[in-house]
Amino acid sequence: MSAVLDMPPEAGAWQVEIQPDRFRLHRGEANDLATFPSTGFSCPEDALPGLVVALKLVATTKAYWEDPRRPVGPCAITLESGRASVHLPVITYRAHAEIRYGEVPILLERVESLLNGTYGEVVRGL
Repeated sequence: MSAVLDMPPEAGAWQVEIQPDRFRLHRGEANDLATFPSTGFSCPEDALPGLVVALKLVATTKAYWEDPRRPVGPCAITLESGRASVHLPVITYRAHAEIRYGEVPILLERVESLLNGTYGEVVRGL
């Protein structure tokens, strides 16, 4: 069973569908979420503040708190040509990224540190 969350305006075009052991991340009508099988997704760099809002909303759900929340793999973010590529284990389904709840804490920490300038492993392309 899944549920689509009501998103606040601060989330921008991000949409979240909650499932028992993971959530689906969508970019709504913006249609600019690119997914890469098992390795991650990319979105416009200016969409990252809304991603933080979406991830914090996921962390308030019952499904998130009932999940054992074990991370599956590493998480890194690279920036190039105005896009942020998020490298972490995902399940892709068309233009949706399915992310396990265990990945939320590290993903949230990485995106927030990128936005506040403390993420030291950012690679900027030309």
